[in-house]
Amino acid sequence: PVVVPEAHGCPGHDATEEGRNQVEKGAQLLAVPSSFTAITGSVHWEVLARARAIENHSYCIAVNRIGNDGNNNKYSGDSIVYDPRGEVISNIEPHIEQIETIVLSEEKLKKYRKNFPVSLDADDFNINMS
Repeated sequence: PVVVPEAHGCPGHDATEEGRNQVEKGAQLLAVPSSFTAITGSVHWEVLARARAIENHSYCIAVNRIGNDGNNNKYSGDSIVYDPRGEVISNIEPHIEQIETIVLSEEKLKKYRKNFPVSLDADDFNINMS
């Protein structure tokens, strides 16, 4: 299963818990679309996307917007794919619009999760944002 923990903004704290909840339901891949600007992306984007892969022991495909918006904010892209250890599998060059095919290993993921069962230490809680 694939889960998109959010469909806007940035892969922040709310995506952390949602990603974990979905992994517990069987998700193996987190798809994280985002709109980090060229300025904020260089500081935050890669760190937060990598954290989603590591904390959820999942592949993370982090796709960032590219080009300019109506307010002339610039988006550099910098889309990246991480494995469950946070290692880079693919990294698109900034300001390049590109389609890439990547083969991910379900067997490697299962082996990694079996050897490092971090979910056994997780607390059961929900965040209520009302």
